[in-house]
Amino acid sequence: MLHPAQTRIVPVIAELLRRVRKCRTLHDYDQAQRSIFQELYRAETRLGEVQRCVKRLTRGQSLPQAAPALPDGADPSNLRHWELEAIVAKRICKQIRATGDALAWKAAAYDRTFFVALSNNDSPGPMAHKAGLPYEIGAVEELIEQRKHFGLLHDLTNCLRIADVTEFTSDHRKLLHEIKKDPKAKKSAQVQRIIDAVAAVMDGGPLPNTPNSGIVVPRNRCTTHIGRFSTAIAESASTPVVGKAIPGSRVLMVANHRSAVMQGLAPTDLQATYRTVQGRMLDTAGISKLQMSMSLTSLQLNDNYVRTAIPYGLFPIAADDAALLICDFITVEILFAPEALVHALRRAGVSADLGVQPHLPLKDDSPLIVTHHGRRGMTMTQQSMVGPLVEHLEINSWAAALADVLLRAQSPRHPVPSFMTTRVWR
Repeated sequence: MLHPAQTRIVPVIAELLRRVRKCRTLHDYDQAQRSIFQELYRAETRLGEVQRCVKRLTRGQSLPQAAPALPDGADPSNLRHWELEAIVAKRICKQIRATGDALAWKAAAYDRTFFVALSNNDSPGPMAHKAGLPYEIGAVEELIEQRKHFGLLHDLTNCLRIADVTEFTSDHRKLLHEIKKDPKAKKSAQVQRIIDAVAAVMDGGPLPNTPNSGIVVPRNRCTTHIGRFSTAIAESASTPVVGKAIPGSRVLMVANHRSAVMQGLAPTDLQATYRTVQGRMLDTAGISKLQMSMSLTSLQLNDNYVRTAIPYGLFPIAADDAALLICDFITVEILFAPEALVHALRRAGVSADLGVQPHLPLKDDSPLIVTHHGRRGMTMTQQSMVGPLVEHLEINSWAAALADVLLRAQSPRHPVPSFMTTRVWR
């Protein structure tokens, strides 16, 4: 966190987010994408150079003549210093891509089904020096010049994992492009994933790599507690630790590490204050009396953000605060008792039970809640619940949306809900 490269990137992230939030015209989107591209290309180039140095030292070889500079006080012959440099460089690339996620969601008009379908694949890896990159850039420029359409480079995002470019047309369609130097060289597996993704969005077909599934959009919009989140972030500028008890057995904790430093609060005192406030909020929310609770933090999310959740860069908070959140200078923790959602689902008319024993440790793939109606059912893991919790969906409207998906006769055997929320995003 004290690395000079990490502190330098925070205002850069804030400025990129301001540009994304102001996007209205083709020119706006094009300029925002160019700015993100320049920052990411520079960051990935440095990451590659640092990783080469790590590999050479690990093998007992000398550093290359053109090795990148390290911060003052770092020893170029010390492998640990290069490994730290690689960690920071990789973090920065993800943080810049978070602004690309914001650009993608804004360009797609918050169409969650688009991201549910196109996020279902492995990460393509670094963009810089990718063999096909010049052709992807050429395709984007051609879309702008000849069709007057914005073409989004998927490599600038964490969330889009299928196809290379999305063309956003003037009549609000999204066209996917797989770009190759030689058009005949397109791999059948890549093309098939695109076909599957399009069918999942347009025809309710199974998601790529997920048989017997299908996207279902609930008919009701979920309300949110996002106002409490915005208030907590704003309050943390003057009060480094803020806790909010949220209806539905939920607690929101915010720690503003920058304001703690500015107020001279030692890390041990910050931790003690955090534990005190958290304990009080858990009692207020009634979580401490229940069998089981789960916790998710922005530190975990920034390392592996849920690709089907609206990114932090578009949350209704100041761009400077969003940058601090993306870069972990502000951290958020959400604590939640799954039992509350079980009861809400039962009230909404579907069968629901806890899927794990309360004394067992929770993992991302632990079946927290098992809910069904007839042969149709959903197993909700901790990972699948992260998105709704990050967006602070109100528990009864969340349960009603899930029940609508399960009770609908046209839903597939394993439906994947694509929630709509009230319009609170940037």
